[in-house]
Amino acid sequence: VLGAELDVRAVLGRFAPGRPAGIGPAGAAEAAGASIRQARSLLAVSRAAGQPVEARHGTASRLLLGLADARTLAGYADAVLGPIDAADPSGELAATLATWLETGGSWDETSRRLDVHRHTVRNRVDKAMRLTGRRPEDGDDRFDLWLAARIRRDSPS
Repeated sequence: VLGAELDVRAVLGRFAPGRPAGIGPAGAAEAAGASIRQARSLLAVSRAAGQPVEARHGTASRLLLGLADARTLAGYADAVLGPIDAADPSGELAATLATWLETGGSWDETSRRLDVHRHTVRNRVDKAMRLTGRRPEDGDDRFDLWLAARIRRDSPS
């Protein structure tokens, strides 16, 4: 168990270059067990990525998305969001849906971020759901939409 000030990647690069490594988050001694479990769970991902992988809040999706090639990811996003693109070339529906998903489905927060009325947000999200055949109450559907929106947000254009 190491302190937060140590550059674990540099140590691994010097003493175990090219070896897979999962790096758990630094924390209090009582959290060491959880950190070790997280590090172990990242070993397979590290092998696939060809580099050490660190457990940090908010990096899991980027890490997993980094394992696929850009064309595959773009194809997935196009397949999921294609009906929205065809119906709304301006991109308002897709942008509203992405913001709504990023806010955890908050009508008010999405309305505030986009500077539109919350009923406008509801109407756009409802239309996006109808177009894609997805249901907002279904976790798998929301995940598919979130992942497709994240791919588009993070892909270099």
